[in-house]
Amino acid sequence: MSDWENQKSKPDPDTIELICGTLDITPNYLLGIQHKEQAFITEAEQDYLNKYRFIDEKGKHTVNTVLEMEYNRCNSANLSRATKGRPEDDKSYLLPKAAHNDSITDLEELEKTKRDLAKLMKPEK
Repeated sequence: MSDWENQKSKPDPDTIELICGTLDITPNYLLGIQHKEQAFITEAEQDYLNKYRFIDEKGKHTVNTVLEMEYNRCNSANLSRATKGRPEDDKSYLLPKAAHNDSITDLEELEKTKRDLAKLMKPEK
């Protein structure tokens, strides 16, 4: 340790791993490396990162797409927090989305849609 402190030598990766495991810290923390936005990676986040590194390009594309969608959803919820309450209280994403058009504003079109649906429920004889 004193050679390391006096910059005479550095520990090998196995020694760093052993020290980090014993102290329950990350190698970045031990070596004083901090990213601008991320000073600490949780064990769960590291597990996700390890899994991400294992999947193929199709899997990474899928994960990236879902991550981007969720980031945008949460970011927009945070932007509207002042008017809609806390974003974690917004459960609208859990509501089912119907495959039909439920936003018809034309009354004639609405009546036609109701007639069409009624025919499906009671077939004509």
